[in-house]
Amino acid sequence: MAIHVKDWAFDPFTSTLADLVPVSSHLHYALPSVMTALWDNALLFGGTEAAPQFGGYIEGALEAEELALAKL
Repeated sequence: MAIHVKDWAFDPFTSTLADLVPVSSHLHYALPSVMTALWDNALLFGGTEAAPQFGGYIEGALEAEELALAKL
């Protein structure tokens, strides 16, 4: 059995030099306003990146999913 770990920040095809700089704070995630009513509100996003609060955390994923479900 083998375990392989891939650090995408060091892959020249998926990263830039900026990816090697550690972040100093948590990034702000949220769904851009131009993406909130796509296809006449038929397309919904429910991942942590779409959360208005707590983006990037499991709480953000739960929050975004609850908001998407409320629109159904």
